[in-house]
Amino acid sequence: MSADISRYERDVLRAIDKLTATLKKENALLTEGRAEAVADLLEDKAQQIEGLERALRAFVEAGGDKKALREPLEKFVAKAGENQSLIEHSVEAQMFFLKLLFSEPEEDGVRGYSASGGYAASSPSSEALTLRSDV
Repeated sequence: MSADISRYERDVLRAIDKLTATLKKENALLTEGRAEAVADLLEDKAQQIEGLERALRAFVEAGGDKKALREPLEKFVAKAGENQSLIEHSVEAQMFFLKLLFSEPEEDGVRGYSASGGYAASSPSSEALTLRSDV
């Protein structure tokens, strides 16, 4: 392996380490439910992704052997997959919350249980036959 390829390999490994550290921070914030704090990391994350792309391109152009990067890239891809899963979960939770906020309210009438065990809207003729949920 020439000195140039070794240097390019170190650059790739350094870029992977930086981006992995950022993903770990982001994953910790998402796990803690602090999605709003993730926005502070986005600019650094974008720059680190671009840096990794440049380092990989230079490594390949210098004739580097991709097999040498296999293990670090597999670990990085696993961390990125975890990050994607946490982001998707966070988005789903936020969408659910927004749906709750903007959904139409149910009727304010008294609700009871029907004979089948589900909720039933009470009417004057059915109140004697239902168990009210507010009792």
